Amino acid sequence: GAWASLLTLFAQTRDPVSGAASISAFAVPLDGEGVVIETEALTMGLRGMVQNHVRLHYSVVQPHGLLGQVGQGMAIAQQALNVGRLMLAAKSIGATGHCLQLMIRYAQQRQVATGRLLDNPVIRSWIGDLSARMQAAQCLAWQLGRDIDLGVAVPQEVIFALKNAAVDTLWDSADLALQTLGGRGYMENNILPQILRDARTMRISEGPTETLNMAIGATLVNAGEPLFEFMRGQLGTAALVQQLQDAVEPLLLRLGVSQDEGSLPDGNKADGNKVDSNVADGQHGGFDSPQASLNWAYALLGQTATSALLLAALEHECAQAVRLGLSEEHARLLPAIRCLQAQFAARLRDVQQAGAAEVA
Repeated sequence: GAWASLLTLFAQTRDPVSGAASISAFAVPLDGEGVVIETEALTMGLRGMVQNHVRLHYSVVQPHGLLGQVGQGMAIAQQALNVGRLMLAAKSIGATGHCLQLMIRYAQQRQVATGRLLDNPVIRSWIGDLSARMQAAQCLAWQLGRDIDLGVAVPQEVIFALKNAAVDTLWDSADLALQTLGGRGYMENNILPQILRDARTMRISEGPTETLNMAIGATLVNAGEPLFEFMRGQLGTAALVQQLQDAVEPLLLRLGVSQDEGSLPDGNKADGNKVDSNVADGQHGGFDSPQASLNWAYALLGQTATSALLLAALEHECAQAVRLGLSEEHARLLPAIRCLQAQFAARLRDVQQAGAAEVA
């Protein structure tokens, strides 16, 4: 925005000899020649962060403005996005904790027809579920932080999963906190409307939840070993890995796609406008193309893998507490583990039922 002194620009560059196109990254001073700061974007939230349209009018970037090497722009962008995803996750975990504080503080004092609001089973179930999800995201964030500090290779899909889990939990906590506080939560002089607005953009920023979720699922199908190895080695959970692996192949067979080739069988690589002959026979789970059925499988598997990672992080942290003799920490994590076990089991059942469903 207009407050920044440098603009990070990703632009197409071409090799002067071969003419091959690539993406390169540049640092462009906002007061440089040809850089025009235009109107401020009126956003729903993030009102403390000015965002403007920027126009480059014959702007020349000096050689020292190149970030990295020519053609390395996408790698630089991905690194920056992953750092941003970790930051969004950390902020979301903290904000979720604040939403829970607001819910509990209000519900402790509020009297309704059934008695104290905090004693209402619906409110208690909301608080319990959000607390468990927050603890799981926190444990996974701690594990990633330790690994990154030690130079351990972390598959980017684990970062995707943490970002998705943390920001989705924040969105649900902001919504339910507002619901708990009722009319008071809706008042603009309360912090909840700001949290709700800002939380909404986090589900879009640094990659939408759905896009990252499908990327996790695609990795699980096509190149899952680094992710599985992380779960086995860093989180110590061979059992969850086996459950994921056992769920993948039946689902893909049900949808008429092949895991061996990493995508679709050669005969099914038709364009999006042509319905494969197998579809009429129900070979692709009722979808109008094999690619659509594969994308649906990616989405379903991505959600399941995220649940598995969260559960694994909780169980790993709990095992650490036992080894260190931290009985209170162990007891604190047990309810969250039970909650996440139920959530993972439900996700896994969805995959197993989809894979076992009879063709109509």
